[in-house]
Amino acid sequence: MPNAEEHRGAVIVPKVARLSRDKIRQSVILKKSNKSVIGSMYSVVSKAIKMNKISIHQVIAEVEKALTILDGYFDKTNSRIMKSIDKIENQTENIQLEINRQLQYIETFRANVLVAGFNRLTKRIPADKYEEFIKKKLMSSTLYLNDLQIKITDAKTEKQMLNERYMTLKYIRGTVFEEDMHNIRMMNKKLMKEQIEISAKNKELKQHLSVVRQDYLKKKNDLEKFELNLDLPSLDAEIKRYRKKLLKVTPKLLPMVECRDNYMNDNKDNDEEDDDDDDDDDDDDDDDDDDDDDDNDDDDNDDKDKLHHIEKIPSQSLDERINHYLELKRSIDKTDREIKSAKLKLNRKNKLVQMYVMKLKKEKKEEML
Repeated sequence: MPNAEEHRGAVIVPKVARLSRDKIRQSVILKKSNKSVIGSMYSVVSKAIKMNKISIHQVIAEVEKALTILDGYFDKTNSRIMKSIDKIENQTENIQLEINRQLQYIETFRANVLVAGFNRLTKRIPADKYEEFIKKKLMSSTLYLNDLQIKITDAKTEKQMLNERYMTLKYIRGTVFEEDMHNIRMMNKKLMKEQIEISAKNKELKQHLSVVRQDYLKKKNDLEKFELNLDLPSLDAEIKRYRKKLLKVTPKLLPMVECRDNYMNDNKDNDEEDDDDDDDDDDDDDDDDDDDDDDNDDDDNDDKDKLHHIEKIPSQSLDERINHYLELKRSIDKTDREIKSAKLKLNRKNKLVQMYVMKLKKEKKEEML
């Protein structure tokens, strides 16, 4: 452990290439040669100017060209030097960060290992603290080794069990006849086919269930739309309003209607009685016939007065109201019947869906088993 800590705490120093003496000597020679070349060029140019072979303007132009070239070269070298300086600064920062990290790691290691036993003056580890640390490490390593030992024993027992199983299977394979093996293979193939068929049926059932669910949702949506289109609350309000109107109208007209109905019933009864009297009293006297005719004339006059009284009733408006009320009642009964039939259909669909769900659950349980 200390070796590892020392290895981790070691500071990595970057290697810097050292200049050899040969390279230094070559650079000095180049400097001297450059000076000699510049001096010889100056002497040649001055002689040419004196002998009027070249003008001073040409010399100035050439010197300006040389200066521009040197300027560009200087900029390039300057930028390269700046880049190298930045690189060196980054490397030094990284090295400093690494040093600080290693120092922090050393401090944390000392704090964890020595706790309060580290002497800051002598900077030495006390023996008892070091022994305690080593004991802890030994305990952790022994626990790890024990776990490994248990795993090894488990692997050995598993290997032994597998070997025994292999031997039993080998013995069974040697004792079983070829026909039995063929039958077993055929049964296995049959079982595999059945399994494939069951999986295909399961897929079909799932698809059918999805279709049934979609149909159920569609029917439910249609029923909701139907109920919204019916607008049952407004119909109820309208029926109540018509009932109130009829209740206001009917008490005044009821006696007239009853009188009219009684009159019609009396006429029917009188007609029937007249028919019976004609059949039974064909052989009666003429005097009796005259008396009956007089009585009938009186009755007819009374009935005509009643009819004249009934004709005054506004029967047409009453009939229209009654017919309208009956039509409303019929439409309400019809909508009630349609709602009941839709509810019955929905209940049937729900039962079908529940049956399919139960069937699928049973099949899943059987597959799990």
